[in-house]
Amino acid sequence: MNVFEKEKVLLSIGERIRKMRMLQDKTTKEIAAYLDITTQAYGNMERGKADISISRLIELAKFFEVPLLQMLTEDHYAAIIQFENNELKTSNAFAARQTG
Repeated sequence: MNVFEKEKVLLSIGERIRKMRMLQDKTTKEIAAYLDITTQAYGNMERGKADISISRLIELAKFFEVPLLQMLTEDHYAAIIQFENNELKTSNAFAARQTG
């Protein structure tokens, strides 16, 4: 894997982590405290600027209460969750599924 591919993978995982955090209405500070790291270190993970170990992914999966595989595979929310002006926007179809 070349440097460009590695950066793309880290960014993709970081985006999934960010979406999970925002869907669960958690702050970067809460997750950083859970992981026993600084908020800056956690922010770097979300932005794809830091390597994420498997053990760290396992900790995140436990925090979010999702299977580890979900942390690594294509984001099944991609079509219905988007960021607009750095704010999470969800479609009405997704919101209906969450409440119904």
